[in-house]
Amino acid sequence: MPRTRETGSTAAAKREAAKQQALSQITRLMQQHQISIAEIPGAAARRQGPFNRITVSRVLSTLAGVFLIAGLLILVALQWQEMHSLARIGVSLGSGISIFLAAWYWPRLASLFAPLMVLSATLQVCGMLVLLHELAGSGDSTTAMFISFSLGAAVQGVAYRLRGKVTSAMLGIILASLSLSQGLSLMNLSATHIVLVAGISWLLSAILLQNTRAAAVTPGMFFLGGSATLFCIWEMAHRSFWEPVLPLLACALIALSVWRRSRALNIAATLSILVYTVEVTGEYFADSMGWPLALICISAAMYLISLSAVRIDRRFLR
Repeated sequence: MPRTRETGSTAAAKREAAKQQALSQITRLMQQHQISIAEIPGAAARRQGPFNRITVSRVLSTLAGVFLIAGLLILVALQWQEMHSLARIGVSLGSGISIFLAAWYWPRLASLFAPLMVLSATLQVCGMLVLLHELAGSGDSTTAMFISFSLGAAVQGVAYRLRGKVTSAMLGIILASLSLSQGLSLMNLSATHIVLVAGISWLLSAILLQNTRAAAVTPGMFFLGGSATLFCIWEMAHRSFWEPVLPLLACALIALSVWRRSRALNIAATLSILVYTVEVTGEYFADSMGWPLALICISAAMYLISLSAVRIDRRFLR
């Protein structure tokens, strides 16, 4: 065993030495012929060719799949009225479950996991709506959508828990947000309050997922959550005593972006402060002689805010 370890380490050292020697030769040739780093990717692309057989094969396979799915959907739509209840449930919910199982257990479909999961989730939600409609008649559409979105989010949550795929996490978050909106609609809340709760939930979910395997979806969640939260606060506090709460909340989100190292949240909060500054000055100073001075103040404020955002990004978020 010691000899095996020593042989493995020696081979690794030889490979590293050969790699360093090749890099030194490449550097010497680049300096000798005055080749820049930016020219290397273009030369590699020209060497491979813009249209190789693998690319053409993938494009044709994708188009074939798209046409196949479109044809099946058109066929089902034309025959939908003639189908009985069990056939409708099987075509919608059964197809979604079948596609999910195929993407889950068939190794040959591993490269198509993401689009198949999106199609499967769509068909499952639609199938649950069809199932509830066929069983309960017309019923309450909001309740049916709440149940369907909740079950779809639960399925994607279990799938992410077992496989750790980013696609499952993204679909679970989208379906959970839709379920939350339908649940709040059942409580007769206004659209502003629904979006506010959704924005806060996106921010909290992004914080929880930032250090997990689903970290790739957190920048979009930070941006959408911060933007939705600030917009709803502005809608509720505009022209009231609580209007100055918006810039304070935006500053708090900038501090949160520094803590969580989120460039997307920093951009959303900075843009909200800029929009707030323009809106307030245009509303209160538009008909006065101080409007030109206000414009100068706006430009100075925008410069300072943008400069602060850039410094925060360079110092804390990179």
